[in-house]
Amino acid sequence: MLEISDLSHGYGDRTLWKRLDVRLLPREHVALIGRNGVGKSTLLQIMAGRLPHDRGRIAWLPTVSVGYLTQHADLSEYSTPRQALQASFSALYEKERVLERTAVRLGEVEGDELDRLLTRYARLQEELEEEGIYEVNARIDSVASGLGLLELGLDRPIDALSGGQRTKVLLAQLLLQSPDVLLLDEPTNFLDAEHVEWLGGYLQNHPSSFVVISHDIPFVERVANVIWQIENGELLRYSGGYRDFLAYAEQRGAQHAQSYARQQDDIKRMEEFVQKNIARASTTKRAQSRRKQLDKLERIAPPASVAPPHIEFTAGPAPAKFIVRAKKLQIGYEYPLLPTLDLEIERGSKLAFTGCNGVGKSTLLRTLIGDLAPWGGSVELGDGVRVGYFAQESYRDDDTSALDTVWRAFPDMTQQEVRRALARTGLKAEHIMQAVRSLSGGEQAKVRLCILTLRRYNVLALDEPTNHLDQAAKRALGAALHNFPGTLLLVSHEPEFYRPFVTQTVDVEVISSAGRDEHIVARSRR
Repeated sequence: MLEISDLSHGYGDRTLWKRLDVRLLPREHVALIGRNGVGKSTLLQIMAGRLPHDRGRIAWLPTVSVGYLTQHADLSEYSTPRQALQASFSALYEKERVLERTAVRLGEVEGDELDRLLTRYARLQEELEEEGIYEVNARIDSVASGLGLLELGLDRPIDALSGGQRTKVLLAQLLLQSPDVLLLDEPTNFLDAEHVEWLGGYLQNHPSSFVVISHDIPFVERVANVIWQIENGELLRYSGGYRDFLAYAEQRGAQHAQSYARQQDDIKRMEEFVQKNIARASTTKRAQSRRKQLDKLERIAPPASVAPPHIEFTAGPAPAKFIVRAKKLQIGYEYPLLPTLDLEIERGSKLAFTGCNGVGKSTLLRTLIGDLAPWGGSVELGDGVRVGYFAQESYRDDDTSALDTVWRAFPDMTQQEVRRALARTGLKAEHIMQAVRSLSGGEQAKVRLCILTLRRYNVLALDEPTNHLDQAAKRALGAALHNFPGTLLLVSHEPEFYRPFVTQTVDVEVISSAGRDEHIVARSRR
C-alpha cells in the first residue's frame, strides 16, 4: 500500500528523524506511538501529502485512496453536520442525478435513441443499487449514532459546534467515505467513553489498512496489529499487538544497553592502548592500527535517557469556605444549554464534570469561574479566590518560541529559570526554542501547563488537559492534581485519569436530560 524509504525531516536546526524506512501492507492496523514531540503528527501529514519532506521517498500504490483526520477540523464549506456527512456520497448522488435526467429524456425520444437510453438507465440503476444508494441514510445514521452526532443534532448549524464536535463530524465523514487507507491523528481526543468503545469496535473489524496516533492505551491495545514506534529519531516496526510490543521493546532496550556498555569498554581499552603505545617505536604501528579501527568504528548510540516530566502546582492563600455559589444558574449562548442549576462548591473539593460532547461541560466551567456571563441566574466567587484556567486551545498562529511565550508571561524571570521550568514539564532544548505553532499538541499543552505552575492559584479549572499528552505527562499531571491542596474543577472524558483524586463527579449529561432544577453541593473529603 505504501513504501517509505530514506525519509528525513526537521524544523530549522532540529532534526526529527533521519532515513526512516517502513512499509504499510494491506489490512494492517498500525498504531504510531512515541512521546510528545518525536514527529508522529508530522509523519502522518507527510504521508497524507499535507506537508513536504526534506529528503526521501513516499510511494503510495497508484490506485490507493487515502483519508486523513487532522487534529484541527475545517468544515466551513458545510452548513450542517448532515450536509457534511452527505458530502461523503457526492459521487453517488451525482450518479443518481444522471439517472433522474435520463428518466426525463426517456419520454422525449424514440427509436434507437430510446433503446440506448433504456440500456443506460438500466445500467445506472444497477450500479446505484450495487453501490448502496438506498442504504446511504442508514449508513449515515449508523456512524452518526456511534459517534454521538444524532444526539447532537444533524441539522444543527456547523457554526454552533465546538472544536471537539467538529472533529466528530470530520471523523464520521471520513469513515463514511471508506477510503482504502485511514490516517487518524488522535481520533479519541474528543470522544466520550461509549463513542471510543464504538470507534474501537469499528476499527478493530475494519477490512482496510489504517495508521492511528493515540495516547489512549486501551484503545491502542484493542485496534492495533502492528506497532510503529518513533524513538531517538528512528522508527521501529513491530508486527503484533501493543502488549507483546512492550515486552519486545523492553528486551530490545536491555540488549541495546548491554551492547552499548560492551562497546564502551572496548573503546576505552583501545584508547588506553593507543595512548600508552603510540610514542613507543616498537608498538607504534599496532597503536596506529588501533586508532584507525577506532576511527572506522560504527558507534552504538547511547540508550535513551529521558527524564520524566515533573509538574507541581503551588497553592495560593486559602480562600473563603465556599469557592463558588451559583443560584438559578442557566448557561448558554443563543439559548440555555441546561436546566436551572443551584451549585455550591466548597474549598478543597475536586470535581470532575463529565458527559457527552456538546452537552455544556466547557460552557459550565467557564461560567462558574467568571470567564463567561451566565445566561440567567447568578454566579458568585468566594473571597480570595484565584483561578488558574486551562482552556481547550492551541497556538496555531503563534510564531513566538516556547521560551518567549513563557518569558512574556514572566518577564522578571531569567532565561535560565524559564528554560528550567519548561524542561521540568518534559520539553527538550530544541522544543524550547521552536515556534509554538509548530509544536505538537502535547508539547503546546506542556507550555500552557508550565505557565500554570509558575503562578499561585487556589483554584484550578482545567478543560480536557490530557488531550494530546503522552502517558508520562499524564502520570505527572495526575500526581500534581492529586497533591494540589486547593480546589479543582476538571472537565475530562478519561475516568481512569481522574478517579484517583476527584472527590465528586457531576454528570452534566444527566442534568441536561433530567429537564428539572438541580441542586448540587460539592464538599471536600479531605
